[in-house]
Amino acid sequence: MNLSRTRKISLFILLLYWPLIFTLTHIPLKTEFLIQLQASDKTLHFLVYFILSFLLYFAAEPTKKLSLKSKKFWLLFAALLFYAAADEWLQGLVGRSCDFLDFVANLTGVAAAFFLLSFLSFQPALLLFTAVSIIIITKAAQMRFIGWLSFIKPAVYFLAYAFFTVIWSRFVCAVNFLKSSRLKWFVVAFSFPLILLFAAVIFSFFLGNSFRLPEIICSLAAIFTAAIVSYFANRSV
Repeated sequence: MNLSRTRKISLFILLLYWPLIFTLTHIPLKTEFLIQLQASDKTLHFLVYFILSFLLYFAAEPTKKLSLKSKKFWLLFAALLFYAAADEWLQGLVGRSCDFLDFVANLTGVAAAFFLLSFLSFQPALLLFTAVSIIIITKAAQMRFIGWLSFIKPAVYFLAYAFFTVIWSRFVCAVNFLKSSRLKWFVVAFSFPLILLFAAVIFSFFLGNSFRLPEIICSLAAIFTAAIVSYFANRSV
C-alpha cells in the first residue's frame, strides 16, 4: 500500500471516528440506562481509545515504529492524555458520570496501542490491532446495554472478519508467502482468520456468553468471501 495513501486513509477515518466518539460519549442518558452499564463499559473505553491511538499515529507517521525518544510520541501521548481527561470532565456537565476508572481505562487503551506500535511496523501492527479489536468487540457485543442492537451483530461480525481477512491476505501477498501454490495460499489465507474466530468463540464462552449460529455463519462467510476476493484481486495486480 502506498504510504501517502495510507496516511490519507488513516486521516480520513480519524476525522470521521473522533467526532463520532465525542458525540456518542456526550449524549445524556437515562438513569436506568446508566445502571445497566455497570463496570462493563470499561471494555468499550479501552477499545475506543485503543482504536483512536492507532488511527492518530497512522495518520501522523505510518512509516516508522513508535519511539519513546521521539517528540512525536510525546506530543501524541500528551494530546490523548489531555483529551481523555477533558472527555471525562465534560461528560459530567451533560449528566453523564465523570469516572476516574473510565479515565484509567482510556489511558490503558492508549498504552496498549503505543506498546504494540513501539515494536511492530504498519502491516503487522494493523493485523494485531484488528485482531485485538475483534476480540474486544466480541465482548462488547454481549453487553446488556447494547442488547437491543442484537439484530445488527451478525453484520458487525461479517464486516470485522472480512476486514481482518483482507488485511491478512494483503500481508501474505506482501511477503510473497507461498505465492506459487494456490492451494497453500488459500490454506494460509483461511487459517489465521479461522484461528481468530475460534479464539473469539472460546473467549466469549469463558465470559459466560456464546456466539449464536447466525453470527458464526456470518463470520465464516466473511472469511471465505474476503479470502477468495483478495486472491483474485491480488492475482490481477
